[in-house]
Amino acid sequence: MWMWGPEGGWGWIGMGLGMALWVIVVVAVIWIAVRLFTRYETNPPAGSAPGPSPAEVLRMRFARGEIDEEEYRQRLAVLGERPTGGKPA
Repeated sequence: MWMWGPEGGWGWIGMGLGMALWVIVVVAVIWIAVRLFTRYETNPPAGSAPGPSPAEVLRMRFARGEIDEEEYRQRLAVLGERPTGGKPA
């Protein structure tokens, strides 16, 4: 008398291994896709426009009123730059 039918149980073992292999492939594809996406986000491709310089960011913050003139000049001095023109833009 056969325990798992005429195949002897190898069909169930094969299906179990096939299912495990399928899960491994799906997880690997998702993992690779996530790594590629995060690599692209952290390292933009060459030729993309660079962001504003620290002094430009400081000027924009001053223009929006986020910092006052004294703080603007102090931070600009830390950066080692001089204000452009008489007043910061």
